Amino acid sequence: MERQKQVVVVLVAIILLSSLAYWAISSNDNPGRFINPADNFNIFPVLADAAGMELDSPIKITSKEAMTAGQIKNIVKVLPKHDYKVKKESDNEFLLEFDKSLKPNTVYQVSIKGKEDKSFSWAFQTKRDFKVVRTLPRDRGLYVPIDSGIEIQFSYPGIEAIDDYFEITPKVEGRFEYNKNTAVFVHKGLEKNKLYTVKIKKGFGLKDSKEVLKQDYVFKFKTEADQDKGYLNFTDELLDFTTKTPQVIEVNADGSFKGKQFLVNIYKYKDKQDFIDNIKKIDETKLSWHEPAEAKIKIEESRFEKISEFTTQLQTTEPDAWYPAFLVLPDKLDVGDYLIDMSLADENWQTHVQVNDLAVYAIVGEEENLVWVNDINTSEPVQGAKVKDLVTSNLATTDADGVAVIKEKLKLEEGFERAYFKIDVKGKQLFLVRAKLNYDIYEDFYYYSSDGSTGNTDYWSYMFLDRGMYLPNDTVHVWGMAKPREVSQGLSRAVLCLSKDNYEGDFLEIQKKQIELSDFNTYEEKFEIKNLTPGSYTIDLKDGDRLITRRYFNISEYTKPAYKIDAKFDKDKIFSWETAKLSIDASFYEGTPVSGLKLKYDYYEDRKNNENQVVCDENGHAEIIYTPKVNKDEWYPESTSFNIYNAQAEDEEIYAYKNIMVFPKDVMINVKTKASDDKTKGHITVSTNRINLQHNIL
Repeated sequence: MERQKQVVVVLVAIILLSSLAYWAISSNDNPGRFINPADNFNIFPVLADAAGMELDSPIKITSKEAMTAGQIKNIVKVLPKHDYKVKKESDNEFLLEFDKSLKPNTVYQVSIKGKEDKSFSWAFQTKRDFKVVRTLPRDRGLYVPIDSGIEIQFSYPGIEAIDDYFEITPKVEGRFEYNKNTAVFVHKGLEKNKLYTVKIKKGFGLKDSKEVLKQDYVFKFKTEADQDKGYLNFTDELLDFTTKTPQVIEVNADGSFKGKQFLVNIYKYKDKQDFIDNIKKIDETKLSWHEPAEAKIKIEESRFEKISEFTTQLQTTEPDAWYPAFLVLPDKLDVGDYLIDMSLADENWQTHVQVNDLAVYAIVGEEENLVWVNDINTSEPVQGAKVKDLVTSNLATTDADGVAVIKEKLKLEEGFERAYFKIDVKGKQLFLVRAKLNYDIYEDFYYYSSDGSTGNTDYWSYMFLDRGMYLPNDTVHVWGMAKPREVSQGLSRAVLCLSKDNYEGDFLEIQKKQIELSDFNTYEEKFEIKNLTPGSYTIDLKDGDRLITRRYFNISEYTKPAYKIDAKFDKDKIFSWETAKLSIDASFYEGTPVSGLKLKYDYYEDRKNNENQVVCDENGHAEIIYTPKVNKDEWYPESTSFNIYNAQAEDEEIYAYKNIMVFPKDVMINVKTKASDDKTKGHITVSTNRINLQHNIL
């Protein structure tokens, strides 16, 4: 029995000792003699291992006092409720045999009723599937740094010897390290702009358990490209213009393209359906995630008419700033559908332009879609326009207000929401509307905040915890407010739940409390936590079964850092041709220097991350001489941030960071232009200022 007790993993041990006394109940319900329940009983699952309790396991109860099955039945309670029979093995040993399998990934509480209905309780978690719950990089991750580690996190701790079950394509050399439920592949280097596929083969098992992966787990990621080529793309694949508006196309581009001459070709579609099909094709190709180049349209003479060809530079609205940039078309395009093809050397970029004098607004809902059609030339709504939903083929006609409503359920294709409407107005070019859906079409829409909270937009809510990290035995203090946005809906009571985040999209409830809200819809509560395992947890506020808000926190056996790192530049601003000294001092908290400490530091500059190491001398001191490498024509300064941290493995990461401002020029030049109303004359104003860093003068 002792051996059985040792292999049982109890995720949550909830011990409610409300009474130190238990009155044994005899077979004729007469009270027995006084005994201590903590000393008298022991409860444990018969079938369990490192992964938890088996779903078909009975629960064994041992008692120091001789008892009957009837007595055990009278005093034992199982929650969540699950029908069982009591089987007597001896006067001191009993089995709770359940009528059907227990629920997976569930904490079952077995309590013994004492005097005045006080109870003494044990809790056991049933097994959940052994599987991969998180990876780094994530599946379909893009622009992954080539020095990024590869981590696979499983649903249970005790991971080891994964080598024979791990496969990465293309092949990469490396070794494994293990930390609780995570296997880390420390590789010898990834290649740039490469698609990698990682497979964890089925059959990989958990140490000291028969639990194994039931099927292969595969994830893919693509590494960062060579940044020397720069970054450029159009802001959208489909842009709408009227014949009256300026036809200027916005481009996302970095400064490496400034002053470059682009070749631009404009092609007009001969067939509207071909245009629609290509837009759909681009949307579908985007789902391939790692090969956006596949969305390029092949230019064929039978499908297109070439309208113009010209060379141009990208333009900016401010001469001193590069972003955003614009492609200005030299001639206005007539009503029609166009493909814009822009190229530089061996690279090319494409977008589509639709020119039409209709203004169309479309909104997609869960139960119905609405399209509103107006005429730009008359500034009036269009009545009688035929609207076709290209996903469902449903039809509608606009009313006197130019509104058409198509009643239908939201349609999903391959898990992605798409909405396309074709607008047919007599005497007008067919118009394509490509709606971008909002996620608040669903009944319960949740936002995710940078402060670690999640909320339901049907409520005004906020939750505050006194800390973000707690010890396994600690007290969590909770304050907050919650109020329905609908005035007619009141909220006087709610439920607070303490749950464990198992990284699988669901949460294991540990404690639950009914709370009363004040007249101002505020609340205050606390949770006493006992022997909880380290990991991620949440406090949830619920209105019935609906989540109002959720706050994440961590439980850890944390310790105070052994020492601290201080960093300081001798100057806070420099020109790009100057140097600055970064002084680093490492000391224990009582003031003794940390001699011989190895430190890493990194900083981002010139579109790449720079890394190096230093070693502190006998006084805990080290210095870094920083010489900037700023490659830009503008005078605007750049901020460079240095991160300094311990180079060797320790219980906690100890770090410091410091910023310095770098000015690439010592003269500030601003140019303003103004054209006359008839565009025949222009006025240029040039202002210059000398930059003095010593006196903060511009």
